[in-house]
Amino acid sequence: MLSTDAPADSLRSTHVRAMSPSSRHLLNLATTRSALVRALVGELERTDVVVLLMLSDEAATETRRPFMRFLTAVADTRYVVIQMYWTPDPPVAHVPLLAHELQHALELSGAPDVRDQESYMRLLTKIGWELGPRRFETHAARATEERVRQELGPNP
Repeated sequence: MLSTDAPADSLRSTHVRAMSPSSRHLLNLATTRSALVRALVGELERTDVVVLLMLSDEAATETRRPFMRFLTAVADTRYVVIQMYWTPDPPVAHVPLLAHELQHALELSGAPDVRDQESYMRLLTKIGWELGPRRFETHAARATEERVRQELGPNP
């Protein structure tokens, strides 16, 4: 069992996997600066969901925002991708957005019948609302993002 008070270096997550040096830096920063992100990562360790974290060099835009999508299910493991995009903000500004997407991964983990992208869309329709074509939101993810923003303070 992972403690939320453990130093980031001790969080050797096998369920949240950084796919590049920049995404590894973001994950380390997030788990160092946010007890809530550490707790989310710890909770994901106890699920069948594996998160592949990608941080693109492409700039974020109004239509290119962080998202999570279902990748595949193999035997007793489900894989999702969290795609984040570069912004000119300090790296710590990405931490609440990452927490938001990690919350979506936890929401998915609580629905064992979700085994593909379509069933994931159905789950989001039940627990959240549609923002646009194939774009959904949940209150829990928004609340998690806000809690991490508050945790980091005005000048993180």
